[in-house]
Amino acid sequence: MASGEHYRDNKGDSSASDSDADLTDDLGGAREAFEDERSQRRARQAARQARSRQDEKEEKPVRVMRSLGLNKTTMHKLLHPHSSQGSGTDDESLLAQQKRARDDPEAQAPARRRASAAAAASPRRRVYIAVVVLCLVILIGIGAVLGVLYAKRTQERAASEAADSQRMADKAALDAQGEAMQSSLGMASGGPHGTATTGAAAHGLATTPLDAALPSPTGAMQRFPELQALFAANQEWVNETMATDPTLIPSLAKAQKPKLAYVGCSDSRVPETTILHTKPGELFVTRNIGNQYLVDDLSSETVLSYAVAHVAVQHIIVMGHTSCGAVKAAIADSSDEVLTNMDETRIDTWLRPIRSLYATSTRPEIASFRNAHKDKKVTGDDVTSEVWRAVVEENVKLNVQRVAVDSTVQRSWAKWSEGKHASSIVASGAASSTSMQGHRLVRRASEEPVELWVHGWLYDLDTGLVQDLGVSVGPSA
Repeated sequence: MASGEHYRDNKGDSSASDSDADLTDDLGGAREAFEDERSQRRARQAARQARSRQDEKEEKPVRVMRSLGLNKTTMHKLLHPHSSQGSGTDDESLLAQQKRARDDPEAQAPARRRASAAAAASPRRRVYIAVVVLCLVILIGIGAVLGVLYAKRTQERAASEAADSQRMADKAALDAQGEAMQSSLGMASGGPHGTATTGAAAHGLATTPLDAALPSPTGAMQRFPELQALFAANQEWVNETMATDPTLIPSLAKAQKPKLAYVGCSDSRVPETTILHTKPGELFVTRNIGNQYLVDDLSSETVLSYAVAHVAVQHIIVMGHTSCGAVKAAIADSSDEVLTNMDETRIDTWLRPIRSLYATSTRPEIASFRNAHKDKKVTGDDVTSEVWRAVVEENVKLNVQRVAVDSTVQRSWAKWSEGKHASSIVASGAASSTSMQGHRLVRRASEEPVELWVHGWLYDLDTGLVQDLGVSVGPSA
């Protein structure tokens, strides 16, 4: 019994030993297999690295050749011009490398990476090219604009120099003419009247002797009958005025108190005192081409300021007239002589506000004419009577607005409003302090603000009648 148990124990120990041995063998085999696989991986990795390095070495000259537009055969011929051998071998080697690159995915990895990088860079390249092209276009445009401005400036400078030269020539001609006239009339220094040459004569202008007795014509008057007629008409007017109203001329010599200021056109067919049948001292007048009131016209502004602030006029009349040459010229296109003739330049500059009015007006007669001639060069003969009168009327209305917003008129209206308020306060307290209040009322009456009004009128050359355009404005309008 004991021997049997011993046998079983020995048998069990032997089985355990065999199992341990088998496990050890299995572990050893697995380790060897792992080592073999790792060695194979390392070998494959080394091979891939070697191929990658080889590819890079091969790709570098290829990239250089591609940048130069060459292939391997051409490069070989350039490097070995006397050798005809090896070209076939090189071609076969190149074909083999290309086939191996196509068959081996790992060999294609660098090419794929380059393709991906090129694809990613393509949009950026396009944006860069677009930006460069845009910058070039902008620079070309700026250059063209600068060129045009330079050419225009050069043309204007040449025109100005030509105008200056013309003025100098005209001045020289006038000087020569003046000297000739002085010699012929005997008005130089030491002439028949014994008068010294004045400053005007020194500049070549014909002058009359200071001691000449009028109306007896002397000097230049003898050469111009139309001037003699004016002196005769003046004497006739004096005689008639003294006969009908002997106090008029003496009273006007003391002071003027006109109630009307007049902004009119310089056209000789529209004399304000004649068409309105007024006497001297009734109109305070300024006239210019096109009856315009402009903020940069110091002459008109000064007339208005003096008329309102010092003369205390009650009405300002802006008078236009039909068949106005200034308006017709503004409707027509500018003359080609604007850049070369100083006279035309001045006229065109003055007419620009009327030209702007014509270009922007929405009045049907003006808009329809403008649209019908937008692609044509408009001349004076193209201007119809309808559009001509319409622009004349709109020009009067526009200048009424310009006068109304002038600071002088606005201050007058403000004083009028304040004066009405102050007058009501004074009237409410009239029962107290009668003597003192009476003194204050007299002083206020001398400083009483004027109710100033601005009107727009039109003189019709065909009928001789004046028409109110219905655009009057005032402090209580």
